[in-house]
Amino acid sequence: MTATNKLRGWPIYWNEHENEWRFSDNDEPTITTWASRPCGYCGLYGNSSDGGVDPCLGELAGVTNACCGHGNPDTAYICFMGGLTIRGFDIKEFHFRHLSDEEQRMIREHNEGRRKFRCVPDNRGH
Repeated sequence: MTATNKLRGWPIYWNEHENEWRFSDNDEPTITTWASRPCGYCGLYGNSSDGGVDPCLGELAGVTNACCGHGNPDTAYICFMGGLTIRGFDIKEFHFRHLSDEEQRMIREHNEGRRKFRCVPDNRGH
């Protein structure tokens, strides 16, 4: 049985003869062609690992890294600078997601903790 999976929303399979993963739709090796393909879910081009703005998620304030999951909500995540990570969402429904009480508390604590770095302390003894 051939191993199968998905890469950036595209079905892939393990080619035992070539010892590599290949895209199922065009038989190209994933290692050399994945970066030039659009997301298999939303169709947008871009690779946020190159330092640019992620085409699906945009530029999110306070976020260190994120992935839309490329059609697989189980692998979607957003990691905030303060340590909070939100996982498991469909990017098309994310705008309507309600944060849990725990997530809201963690974001509030994160924001309160960062406020102390927004101002230069008054060292004049006042």
